[in-house]
Amino acid sequence: MPTESSPPAPQPRPGFLPGLLGAIVLVAALALIGTGWYTVVQYAVCILALIMAVMAWQGRRFVWLAPLAIVAILWNPVLPLELPREAWIWLNLVGAVVLVGVGITMRVPARDARPTNR
Repeated sequence: MPTESSPPAPQPRPGFLPGLLGAIVLVAALALIGTGWYTVVQYAVCILALIMAVMAWQGRRFVWLAPLAIVAILWNPVLPLELPREAWIWLNLVGAVVLVGVGITMRVPARDARPTNR
């Protein structure tokens, strides 16, 4: 008698919404580069990248830690980098692609499918 195996548990993408939000902030911030409001953008992007890094760590997707750390360092509001406007325009666009790309491709096993250390 054949037994039906259950389909594999779906792998949620916990970083999708923070990545999408960060990309929207970075694209919208193209008009704010060089103004005082860009500091708010730096806070938002840095925090969202760190949230995604924690999700990657918890999901044991260590390959995504490096690009997320780079984004968090580049948009660090505590020790901001002094770069020309043209460099920030390109970095904003690349950063948006990185955040969305990591958000789409970073999948973590469902909570019940993860091995426990008990």
